[in-house]
Amino acid sequence: MARIDDFQNAINLARDKLPYRDPKEMCRNAGAELSAPDGSKNIVFPYFVKKVRISYPEGTVAYDEGADCLSPQEQGLILHYLLGVNHLPLTGKLITFREIPSGEFYYQPFLKRAQVPLVNTFGSDHELFLKAGKKLGGKDMEMGDASMTFHPFPKIPITLIL
Repeated sequence: MARIDDFQNAINLARDKLPYRDPKEMCRNAGAELSAPDGSKNIVFPYFVKKVRISYPEGTVAYDEGADCLSPQEQGLILHYLLGVNHLPLTGKLITFREIPSGEFYYQPFLKRAQVPLVNTFGSDHELFLKAGKKLGGKDMEMGDASMTFHPFPKIPITLIL
């Protein structure tokens, strides 16, 4: 299991790269907006059902409305999405976790940390799955016994199928 300082290192690596990237290009690629309240630049985009704000060039990550805190894991993920997403459009084709670059390598941890807990929690309670999913902005799909598609980021849809 990753330690908190591992996540902080990932955040620091992303923050080191951020000032060397064009904020307008990152916004175009990420489905984000560039705002400049009070003269400071912020990159804003949806993260599930809320919006996040990344200060540019510092790389501070927070919810746009500032109420809740984001974990170091989420902050690192958000920064790496911003730095890694490209200009290519979504294809609409579903792929498995194993088909994601490096997905085969991370498949066993994915099973342990994501798939098994999902099945243990919702496998026999499809209504609870759908109810919880709607709170995260999930959209009902017509696959399996129950399924939903989420958009944690504008250009990364994730479909969960029970």
